Amino acid sequence: MYHELRGTYLAFQRINNQCTHRYRYTKITSSFLFVLRNWQLSLHKELLIGNYR
Repeated sequence: MYHELRGTYLAFQRINNQCTHRYRYTKITSSFLFVLRNWQLSLHKELLIGNYR
């Protein structure tokens, strides 16, 4: 799971580096990663709650 996310992140970074409009894509990437991180945290909470049931 973690490795898949890391792979996605690295792919995004590669695309990001190729872009000429670097700043704009950096903003998009950072917001995407922010959403991804929040999703990961909520998923982690779900798993923890699931374990306690």
